[in-house]
Amino acid sequence: MKSFGMATVAVSFLYIVLGIISLFMFGSSISPSILTDVADECIPNLEDPGSFNCPWESIVLRIMFLIVLACHIPFIFFSGKEGLLIVIDEIDRKSVSKALELKMLRLNQGDESIVENIEIRTQ
Repeated sequence: MKSFGMATVAVSFLYIVLGIISLFMFGSSISPSILTDVADECIPNLEDPGSFNCPWESIVLRIMFLIVLACHIPFIFFSGKEGLLIVIDEIDRKSVSKALELKMLRLNQGDESIVENIEIRTQ
């Protein structure tokens, strides 16, 4: 719980600082996507085609967005990871299928001796 609290405080702080910096950088002409405004701050380098001269504020804002994204990734991908591990477990051990078969037998027949015999054979 301590790490969750620390992450929440850090992300909240980043959002507040991000809003204040964005307000001072762009004023009232903020577009709906702040990342578009950050990208527009970079000026193309005429000496080296393909590169840009970005002010330090733009770089700081990009780093802040990366930190916020890194704090959200664990929550987004946890369910996907869990689902993938269940699929791998099912392919390897068929543990979910066995548990469902036992439940179906218990519900359909109600005979505990049959269920115990099947449990012994599957182990």
